[in-house]
Amino acid sequence: MFVHGFWGTALCVGALVMTTLSISLKRKFEVEYRDAKAKLDEQRQVWLAQAGPAIFEEKRKLFLTLASTYSGLPAKEREMLGELEKTKRERQFTSYMKSQLIARAKIPGVGQSRKATLASYGFANALDVKNWRVTKLPGFGPSLVGEVEAWASSVGKKFAFNPTAPTEPHLVQQVKSTITMERVGLEQKLANAPDQLKSLCQSAERLRKAPPQTLYDALVQMKQIEVDRG
Repeated sequence: MFVHGFWGTALCVGALVMTTLSISLKRKFEVEYRDAKAKLDEQRQVWLAQAGPAIFEEKRKLFLTLASTYSGLPAKEREMLGELEKTKRERQFTSYMKSQLIARAKIPGVGQSRKATLASYGFANALDVKNWRVTKLPGFGPSLVGEVEAWASSVGKKFAFNPTAPTEPHLVQQVKSTITMERVGLEQKLANAPDQLKSLCQSAERLRKAPPQTLYDALVQMKQIEVDRG
């Protein structure tokens, strides 16, 4: 009776252990299969991206953008030269005010000593006075400050804009040099466009005919797990 009870219990325990192992293995295979499938999907996406038209189209659009930029260079140059023309008055005024030196000016109450003080604080010409207030300088009270600022204002009123004066040659040359450098760079990139696009086509074609080993390995791993789990 005892023996029978013992083997009955043993068989029950054995069945329970086998059931537990079976569930554990099933979960293990499910996790492994899920991971393998995710890896295969990832490798498939990489392969499709490299073997499909996406990379080629992206590069083609880039070259079309570069070609459009290249075609627009003459208009860009005209626009930049036009901006120089628009700001001609401002540049002439700035140049004129810089040429009005405090050292040569006749300002009531401001002799050589005070002119030296102004210079030491960065006030060398009428533009400096216009752009920066002359305050809190040694020896300069409100009255003298007013005299200096009145001088700069009177000088500015004497400015005469010359609209017929040509744009400064060095500024024109800067614009032309900028456009030339951009043109050369674009021409070099566009000259390589046919070879790069051809190479992308050939590479994609090779990948379509012969998928990468990583994709094949991922597929084999997933299939093996399917076989193992039954």
